[in-house]
Amino acid sequence: MGYIKHKFKEYYDKQPPKTYPEKLLSPSMLGGCPRVMYYQLNDIKQTTPPDCNAQMNFQVGHLWEMQTALTLDKLGVLINWWCEGQDSRLVNTDMWSSNEVLRKDKWIDEELHIAGTPDILYYQDGKVVLLDSKTASEGKSSKVAKLSDEEFWRVEYGHKMQLGAYLILQKRRYEAGLEKHKVDYGKLVIFSKDNGHIIKEPVLFYSEQLEKDVLNRCNELWSFISNNIKPPCTCNIENEHNFKKWRVSYCNYGNVDSMQPNYKKKIVPTKCCEL
Repeated sequence: MGYIKHKFKEYYDKQPPKTYPEKLLSPSMLGGCPRVMYYQLNDIKQTTPPDCNAQMNFQVGHLWEMQTALTLDKLGVLINWWCEGQDSRLVNTDMWSSNEVLRKDKWIDEELHIAGTPDILYYQDGKVVLLDSKTASEGKSSKVAKLSDEEFWRVEYGHKMQLGAYLILQKRRYEAGLEKHKVDYGKLVIFSKDNGHIIKEPVLFYSEQLEKDVLNRCNELWSFISNNIKPPCTCNIENEHNFKKWRVSYCNYGNVDSMQPNYKKKIVPTKCCEL
């Protein structure tokens, strides 16, 4: 193994897993496996944590997010970027128009049992937009680009739940006087991590049905936590919300005895959530 590769692995192997000190649901949990959510909020140690390559992919996503915020700031349309968790050397510099655009606060709504940090708030054509960013592989990118917004939100139900949760949190905070801006809609910007192309910018509007769906999901998940009941695993099934069997390979609580190389030669679990 080369020296740099070895050092990257050494560094990321020492990084602790993400924790949830508020013991509340993260918006990113709403579209995922409820059993993983249960393990995370109960601080159960991961059996198959993300490897060095996955950790580097996460960093690529963070850099895309930062560059998006920086570009919008240079164009004079950035309202806020939540830089929580980012290296201070990247954000506390003269690159930014003012420190007022940078935020590190977390949105906590104990009534909804949610705590999370949004990405970006900006102006577009006189509207206030709540923006989240995601990266996608080349193979997925070509499929995503062909979808209408409606089809995209149906297929990527987890992304819809996550962005929908932020829209609802922002609405509640604005009505409570905690935010200065009223958001007009949400948007997801999807970057190709293979060539840097912006693949798609699906838009999501707040609706009573969206709020109902998000709150029902929150209540469903929170019932497992409040009653200390281990929920079923959904990583290895397909249902109306398009949970895919490939999620097993990305489970952080996989069966270590089931590790096998996938089609990309990456060693991944083939069974999950068996604690």
